Amino acid sequence: MDTSAFHVKAKRGGVGRRGYYPDMLLTLFVYAMAHGVSSSRRIERLCLTDVAFRIICAQDIPDHTVLARFRQRHEAALTDLLTESLVLAA
Repeated sequence: MDTSAFHVKAKRGGVGRRGYYPDMLLTLFVYAMAHGVSSSRRIERLCLTDVAFRIICAQDIPDHTVLARFRQRHEAALTDLLTESLVLAA
């Protein structure tokens, strides 16, 4: 599956904290959606308490704001990728 659309707008450096790896954020969303979780705040909480979410983010827990902005910024690409994954699963 091609994830290059998520890497185009990724924060690569500069002032402040380094950006999160787009594939990690994408994996969090796909895993969360597969388990019926769509809230960015709930995903953030699960990254603190659920072992699978903690492994996905390697205990570098993204803030719910980061998750919400990632979802907004990549809405079309995320929809396409989720659709492609469902077609692949079928």
